[in-house]
Amino acid sequence: MVRQSKKLMGVQKPFLWMVWAEESSLESEEFLRRCVDRWHSFLSSDFEVHLVEAKHFDLWLNSSALPQNFGDLPSKVQEDILKVALLAHFGGVLVDVDSIPIQQDSMMQIWTSLQDSDAQALGTYSYHQECQWSLGMWFLAAKKGSAFMKHWLKLLLEEIGGARV
Repeated sequence: MVRQSKKLMGVQKPFLWMVWAEESSLESEEFLRRCVDRWHSFLSSDFEVHLVEAKHFDLWLNSSALPQNFGDLPSKVQEDILKVALLAHFGGVLVDVDSIPIQQDSMMQIWTSLQDSDAQALGTYSYHQECQWSLGMWFLAAKKGSAFMKHWLKLLLEEIGGARV
């Protein structure tokens, strides 16, 4: 791990993650930029909102947390690995870059419910025919240090091969 969360009035704010792994710059995608800006404007008072680009993963994760062949993997696979690795290492809430928040307090309600429960993580994922082990996630939340997320990351890296687990 490289970064630490900021504290607000002595309480650590949870992370809200978005990951971008495409070759094109997010700056050239007006709709996606607007989505990211909306997440920032809606949730920056309650969450530490971050957009992580695959080409700059080392700002957040040590290279030893990712497969040796990470840079050679398809961008969608890189994105899925980063999503799971960020949640495994830091916890927080993960949303797709192209999602749009519509209610300001709902995300904090979800986060609080997770923290108050015995669950380690919650969310959705889908199976993709073209890439069987792709997570295809659009929303996922996990407590920091979640054994579930760490195990998911381990299985994902083993499936890819060349991983340093």
